[in-house]
Amino acid sequence: MKALLVNSQHPDASHIGAVRAARFAAGLAHRGHKVVLLTPVFDRDQSANWRHFEKELLLRRDWSEPMLVTHPMPIDGATPRKGRRAGAVIRKATTATALVFGNGTAAARVAASRPVWRPLIEGFRPDIVWSTFGDTSNLIAARSIARLADAPWIMDLKDNWEAFVPCGLRRIVAWRFRDASRVTSNADYHARSAVRWHRRPITTIYSGVAPEMIASGDRGGTEKFRITLVGGTRGSPDLPRLLSDLQQWIERRPNDERAKIMFCYAGGSADEVTAAVRDARLTCAIDIQKYLSLTDLGRFCQEAALNCYLWDKTTFHHKLLELLACRRPVVAYPGEHEESVALARMVGGSLCLCADSIDVAAALDDAWKSWAGAPRRSVSIEVDAFSWDMMTARLETLMLEAIDERSMVPSRGDRVERRRHERVEFF
Repeated sequence: MKALLVNSQHPDASHIGAVRAARFAAGLAHRGHKVVLLTPVFDRDQSANWRHFEKELLLRRDWSEPMLVTHPMPIDGATPRKGRRAGAVIRKATTATALVFGNGTAAARVAASRPVWRPLIEGFRPDIVWSTFGDTSNLIAARSIARLADAPWIMDLKDNWEAFVPCGLRRIVAWRFRDASRVTSNADYHARSAVRWHRRPITTIYSGVAPEMIASGDRGGTEKFRITLVGGTRGSPDLPRLLSDLQQWIERRPNDERAKIMFCYAGGSADEVTAAVRDARLTCAIDIQKYLSLTDLGRFCQEAALNCYLWDKTTFHHKLLELLACRRPVVAYPGEHEESVALARMVGGSLCLCADSIDVAAALDDAWKSWAGAPRRSVSIEVDAFSWDMMTARLETLMLEAIDERSMVPSRGDRVERRRHERVEFF
């Protein structure tokens, strides 16, 4: 099959929104399909490459890897401000209009990708289009291309529909995408939320576990007892609470043990975590990193005695399975959904739900015993069922089903011609 994947983030970006689409594109190509991934350029100064989308190039192409087609990265205009209250009203009205009638909250990106649509349709002729929901503009672009190509399209709900679409608009906006052939989600939690608005079965296809994150064997000795926090913090009040609980535990350790403790962080909230650590006055070594490559992140988390993340009750934490694959205990602060608990149990991982300083101290005490033991123990883990290859196989099955289903109904051109003919005969 020929599959077109439309995404708002270039594969070189570290965010899961980029990784999910890029991994599925690569996985489908490795399974023998012709795949094009359409995204904006990674850097605003880079040149888009869609003009090189030529028939001769396609005929000569080695399709063992996906073809990356990029379009310019637009600059969204700012919403006018007329005082604090008036500005808020205008912003809300503008957002509502864009969601219900326009091209979504990133309409400029849709406009920037529009020149690519015709070359894609005429040169590549996709059998199916797939797009993930990080914003509705992504879906609008994919839906538009699919309709022009008379191909089915699949809507992927990477994020929680209820968290990203305003309450009063959820059903109306979902109605705009009612022609999606299939709907997928990266978690049962998001699927249960979305099915109330999309009124159709939703298939859960988790984001896979990257090989770089899978640890093998018991770890060797490390000089520091590394407590690692990963992921975004987004101004969460749980960050200072977690650091305060951590400092209380540190203060109870003997001086010789304190010298071995290190707090580590890796992710896009490095500046926020740096400020929070300074405010918490942690009395231990500090190692704060920004986005790391997947290889470096795997090593970073595998060297930890304990990996932590902040739980956001409105979403599914996509890094959970990869953190468990590092074969270290994982702390979810201050809780988790039952789905995540069940997944950790399924793969044999150690997931600790810590709601307060008592829970944090207990988890740290257990991790310290394991870290200080000889030999140092690792958590056994079974994540083969959640590999990217297994997840891609599920997506491949859905895509082929959608294509077969579409082949059994008349094409858009045939339907238009038939309706025109019926009107002529009637009159």
